[in-house]
Amino acid sequence: MTAPENSIVYVNTSVDGENKNESGNHEAAVNGIPYATLSDAIANANDGETVTLLENADLKADITINKDITIDGQGQFKIDAQPEKSHAITVAPTTKLILKDVTLNITDEEEQTGTYGLNVQYGATLTLDNANVTLDGLSNATISSKPSTAGPEPGKFILKNSEITATNIGGNFSNGGDWILTNSTIEIRTVRRMALVVILLHWITLRFLSPTQI
Repeated sequence: MTAPENSIVYVNTSVDGENKNESGNHEAAVNGIPYATLSDAIANANDGETVTLLENADLKADITINKDITIDGQGQFKIDAQPEKSHAITVAPTTKLILKDVTLNITDEEEQTGTYGLNVQYGATLTLDNANVTLDGLSNATISSKPSTAGPEPGKFILKNSEITATNIGGNFSNGGDWILTNSTIEIRTVRRMALVVILLHWITLRFLSPTQI
């Protein structure tokens, strides 16, 4: 079944055992169909749809986004994510993911190896639109990996009125990507065991735009 264009997926999690939205005992609904978790809502969303948070949500496993969707936090809700084995959130080639008006915290326990926060693969685009992202306790904060089926263009990280803060990163802040910042900041704080957090400028294109250039 194909959902209507620009339809909205509503998501919320329970607070003290009590659900807070009109979906009754469910955390999400797509066109009247309820879903239990944010992961389920994303899995059932189609291209062009918006996942709208109604409460704070959790992502406790590696998740790959392979369709164009927007996740809207309505300016008040957050997502807490943790990588399971590799990348907490991967945006697949040719896919566009928009995180709008939301706080995203990707954290891992210290001394972990091989864990990443965001993987925007070659040909993919991640747009942060008035979003606040914290990356903490990871081996590496972000990466733009290149699957064999991907095109030649590195993944795009587009920040609009957004912030990324990286703390306790064991290795690099970023291993590649095309970064475009508009009224946005990237802050790299302390790292564990005195390891250096390095932005590999020879792999990254950084562009800073003013509002008149958008």
